Amino acid sequence: MSQRYRGGWGASSVVRIVVASSNWNHLIQWLDMAILIMITAWAHKLIAPTAAVNACCTIEENNMTSTPVAPGLHWSGAFSFGLILSYTRGMKTFSIKESIKTSWEIVKKSFWFVVGTTFIYLLFNFNINFSAKSGGLGGEMSDYSVTTLLLVACIFLAIVVFLWFLRTIVQIGYYRIYLKLLDGIKPSFRELFSNSQPFWRYVGSTILYGLRILLGFVLLIVPGIIWGIKFQFMPILTVDKGLRPVEAMRESARMTEGHKWHLFKFGLVIMAINLLGLICFGVGILVTIPLSYLAHLYVYRKLSLPSPEVANI
Repeated sequence: MSQRYRGGWGASSVVRIVVASSNWNHLIQWLDMAILIMITAWAHKLIAPTAAVNACCTIEENNMTSTPVAPGLHWSGAFSFGLILSYTRGMKTFSIKESIKTSWEIVKKSFWFVVGTTFIYLLFNFNINFSAKSGGLGGEMSDYSVTTLLLVACIFLAIVVFLWFLRTIVQIGYYRIYLKLLDGIKPSFRELFSNSQPFWRYVGSTILYGLRILLGFVLLIVPGIIWGIKFQFMPILTVDKGLRPVEAMRESARMTEGHKWHLFKFGLVIMAINLLGLICFGVGILVTIPLSYLAHLYVYRKLSLPSPEVANI
């Protein structure tokens, strides 16, 4: 792949366009559009801004030398095509098909293990709602003293907190087990509960991730989708590399930069797979959920580096 698609500085490409152009009005319009694309790419963190301009320069050079790139492609179309080209080919990417295929092979190889761990995982992730109803304690609420009501409330609260702790530990263990499966290491059921580290960093990452998505949805939904894709690896980075929440946020932003559209398509595929699992009398999710986790972790491995350099958000 040409170096210009990797997001290097595009000054030389722009100079070639300026020198070769014989129509100054055309050139001014071209530069205006180039600046717009750079600002848009930077604002949305979709690609390196110069990668878009470099791709557009290549296509515009071809147009000026009468080399057809696509039927009916003119100078304004060159920018749109260049942006898409640099977005989809600008950086190393991953194969959705390969992620599903690899995950399915692991599921088949350890079928009963993944079904069993997923059953336990789902068991601890059900939301248990406690509601106080009239007569729920065997009579009217007014029939009990304040002390009794406070005692019952404390017991309920203790149960909720205890189940929350267990659920979080199981979530961490589930990630660890499936990271091992993906790496070709045979884990055990006991690992679902045996290692809760880093507990509070994981909690912090999930809370911060949820708040960013919530804020994004408040800002007209689309930012919520973009941030959901951008920061999706935060909990995994906390479990796998022990990063603090803010560090995990920055690293996830770095990993997903230039891959958001492909990750969005990957998310749609995963949703479709789990929908099929629900259609199969609900039992299918015992297979589709571990398949989805493994595929997600496969993508995580592909986009991560051995020694991540934490980037600014």
